[in-house]
Amino acid sequence: MTNGERSARDRRIAAGYGTLLSAELRLAHQALLAWANEVEPDGWPTPASVSRFAAFYGVPAAPLGALFGLLSYRAGGRTVWCDEAREPGTAQRVGISRFGPSVAVPYGIFRAASAEVMREAGPVLH
Repeated sequence: MTNGERSARDRRIAAGYGTLLSAELRLAHQALLAWANEVEPDGWPTPASVSRFAAFYGVPAAPLGALFGLLSYRAGGRTVWCDEAREPGTAQRVGISRFGPSVAVPYGIFRAASAEVMREAGPVLH
């Protein structure tokens, strides 16, 4: 697959944001994104902020977190979060099949949008 084909595919996936996600989830996502940009040191939500915003907006935390690359699952009676945004590859180590469609769809939108942003930004020199 060429970069152009990948880009077109990722734009189609990200376009599902408005139709595949509920209005409440989109509202919570947009509010949390704006809040984190102003409040969090790195401008990105944490699992704690995802949980707070999910409760406030009345949406499940797992799909909201997935929109930020934060994937949660239960292990030993507690919630564990994989932070794909800050630590890429954690979801693969846990096993992406662990997450059902309610998380896989928003996570796919996150991955597609992230990939497109990185392509548009071009190479980064360190």
